[in-house]
Amino acid sequence: SPFVYANLFEFFFLLLFPFTEKPFLSLQRWKCRSVPKMKAIGDVSDLAGVNVVVTGCTSGIGKAAAIEFARRGCNLFLACRSQKRGETLKQELEEKYRKSRQDESSKIEVMHLDLTDLNTVVEFAKAFESKDIGLDILVNNAGVFAMSAPRHVCSNGYELHLMTNHLAGALLTLLLVPSLMRASHNGKGKAKVVMVNSKLHQMCRGFNFDDPNFGVGYNSKKAYAQSKLAQMLFTKHLRGKVGNRVELMVLHPGNVMTDVVRTLPWMVQKAYGIVMPIFLLTPEEGARSTLHAATCKDSEFYFDSNCKPTRPSREAMDSEQAEKVWEWTVKQIGSYLSEEVRGYF
Repeated sequence: SPFVYANLFEFFFLLLFPFTEKPFLSLQRWKCRSVPKMKAIGDVSDLAGVNVVVTGCTSGIGKAAAIEFARRGCNLFLACRSQKRGETLKQELEEKYRKSRQDESSKIEVMHLDLTDLNTVVEFAKAFESKDIGLDILVNNAGVFAMSAPRHVCSNGYELHLMTNHLAGALLTLLLVPSLMRASHNGKGKAKVVMVNSKLHQMCRGFNFDDPNFGVGYNSKKAYAQSKLAQMLFTKHLRGKVGNRVELMVLHPGNVMTDVVRTLPWMVQKAYGIVMPIFLLTPEEGARSTLHAATCKDSEFYFDSNCKPTRPSREAMDSEQAEKVWEWTVKQIGSYLSEEVRGYF
């Protein structure tokens, strides 16, 4: 299709002329030069024994973050779409950190979560709530960018990016509010929700309430950018509602070497793997901002890949739009919310 060819042209242009893609892509390693290695971020003892949920944790940034949480002795709940891949990761972590984990009683558990289906989000939340424990840190890391794939609608009727990157994460966060509230009483300060976002939210000039699923004029970049802006606005409004007991943070992990090009032709994927590591961060480097948000004492809203607070787009700071996105989101997922959760809002 013309859209696919346009994306291929843009991609090859970036391969040949990476310094033309805004200065950040080529200079991000310089910008992040002062960020310490993952193991040196935060106080290791602060995370020993805390309960952490990480979504999208079997590859990329999420896996890198999960590895570090495991090393620090967290009670780690791996929220995975693939139970098999989750069990493989669990075995890997247990074997690797059996001797070095801070708390021998800490555990790693695999739990099924498919963010393309709101029903499985409810099932995950019910399973976690049944444990009757506090949730100290929720890392909403899972996301999708179907770079050149055609428009896809999930079983619940929502466009893939909107569903995976915003609605499912919003529902998961709200359903886990009771657990987050319980953790805020454990003496270690506020519970935290970390939203892994993207600077591409800046491409969206406003949420399209008339056609949020891009039934007309679909473009994967626009759909992705809108989903990330929606996540940002929703989080901003939720922060105002529960911020006295739960800290909500949003971050841009940087331009990271992940499998985002898996929907592109094989030749492009091969070129990406050879050339782009020169300019892109590794998943471990991208996950540093996640660890920073999880361990820092700051109450800033948005962090960049250099682990420093920065301002998101003007649209992302619009309180009126944040309230509208909140209301629209709650309308979409409201039937999945329990009475207990509704009581908080």
